Amino acid sequence: LLFLDDDDLIAAGYWQAVARYIDAYFQSTDLAYGFCRANPQSDRRAMQRIAASQTVFHIRPQVGTSLRSKIAGLGLGFWVSKTLFQKVGGINPELRTNEDTDFCLKLLGAGARCHNTPSQGAVIFQGDHGRAAASSTTKRYGPRQRARYFKHILDSQAEILATDSKTQSWLWKRYLKMEARAGGMQGYQSLRKAAGLAAGRKRLLAAYWAVWRVLAKLDRR
Repeated sequence: LLFLDDDDLIAAGYWQAVARYIDAYFQSTDLAYGFCRANPQSDRRAMQRIAASQTVFHIRPQVGTSLRSKIAGLGLGFWVSKTLFQKVGGINPELRTNEDTDFCLKLLGAGARCHNTPSQGAVIFQGDHGRAAASSTTKRYGPRQRARYFKHILDSQAEILATDSKTQSWLWKRYLKMEARAGGMQGYQSLRKAAGLAAGRKRLLAAYWAVWRVLAKLDRR
């Protein structure tokens, strides 16, 4: 299964390179997924020139234990075996933002192997979309709702996150920032109750939350 955002382009030959890679190295793609580097552009003509140019794509397994290096947006030439997609239940339709982070963690939790293409296979449009364009999906939701989505990911993907404390802390920071911007004490209370976090890490995350809470209060003034 191949993914592409509606305002981006995929470089010529990228999909064929993925297909050749799969045919050459996999007995089965049941536990495989991958993505490529992106080239951000604000000029649509430049996007077309870049996408049309012939590029040699070197696909390789993503090594190391870092979960963050194996997490990518679905617009980055993202591909996944249909069997694996079905095995994890697909993309969670209840998550309106950060569903790609949740999806990648589900794949890794199912034992998937990530394959990375360091060549730039996706061209991402970052220019003016015009008045008629839909607003950013992420910006449609306030901090309280976004915090709820992050908390869902932290809870539902707790087992795989426990294998990488840095990625776990990265997600906690994103959650706590949203809770701080939303106001109230929910972020701090959730942090206190969190299992699987060392006391020292909890103290650091609590300080991070407190800083963002002060900044949020100043912003509201």
